[in-house]
Amino acid sequence: MRRLENFIGGKSVAPKSGKYVELINPATGQPFAEMPVSNEADVDAAVEAAALAFKSFKRTTRDQPQTVKS
Repeated sequence: MRRLENFIGGKSVAPKSGKYVELINPATGQPFAEMPVSNEADVDAAVEAAALAFKSFKRTTRDQPQTVKS
């Protein structure tokens, strides 16, 4: 079964809680993937990554390539 993860700072990462919940196909009633159960720590990590990315992205135009510097 496919296991989804959070996408934070350009990387797939497991939820800080380590917990997942099954996603169910409504047509068959069968599970098809596991979704992370994210919490406040995951949100904090995502906001921190976004703030870091903003430092380098804020002065770029849409035509410039954008890379995150960590």
